[in-house]
Amino acid sequence: MRLKERAACLSADVSLRCVIPHSAQPAQNVQAPLSEPEKQRNLDIWSRTFRWEKRVPDEQLVTLVDLAGFVSRHGSKFVFVDLPIPSWHEDGSAIFHDYQQRKLRYLQAILAMPGTAYANLQDMNDERDFSDAAHPWPEAATRWADRLAKQLAEQK
Repeated sequence: MRLKERAACLSADVSLRCVIPHSAQPAQNVQAPLSEPEKQRNLDIWSRTFRWEKRVPDEQLVTLVDLAGFVSRHGSKFVFVDLPIPSWHEDGSAIFHDYQQRKLRYLQAILAMPGTAYANLQDMNDERDFSDAAHPWPEAATRWADRLAKQLAEQK
């Protein structure tokens, strides 16, 4: 099942019928992990692009809570998913550590609303699964989708 088809399946019916088992190991046909200079270049680009320095703006997190509230009030389901980034990005990112420390307050507010759920995929952070500082190879994205579907099915 292609990723686009899987997404359509998930949006229509979060069930294990949509899940195709995959190995828990990183995909075998991806490129080698980034070199140390490539990792540093990616972190520099990330920092310049988002200009957040060492902190996720409060407005970003408040907007997330507001969005969850809107979705909840209109009777739809809101799923807060913590997606992974490569382990070297976690280690080199002050923003990541700030987010980890501060997200609980916002997550608690979201989960207090009807029709909300949380899934944490951050442990799927093997650097061989990423093409850069944040984007997974297709095989990894498929494993993430499978895991997310399974977690959501278990929360029903």
